[in-house]
Amino acid sequence: EDRLEVFKRYLPGALQRLYPGQGLWISPEDIVDMDSSTPSKFSRHLIVKLCGGGAAFADNIHMGAFVNRLATLIAEDARGGGSPGLEKLY
Repeated sequence: EDRLEVFKRYLPGALQRLYPGQGLWISPEDIVDMDSSTPSKFSRHLIVKLCGGGAAFADNIHMGAFVNRLATLIAEDARGGGSPGLEKLY
């Protein structure tokens, strides 16, 4: 299982833990990988399609706060061994 598949499997449950009761339901099929990397530059973006459409974040500052919370959760779970494969994300 590659890193993207590990992340796709992990993200739906992580969202439920980060935002309980918010109705954030996604499946791995809702995550689109956009890889524009070149031999000299890494550039990869994951687009998450929300049920019902709309924007998930008011601006890039809110999005950055989410990414920081998610990265912390991934690191904690990888150290705890609760989700197989998370060590591949580091």
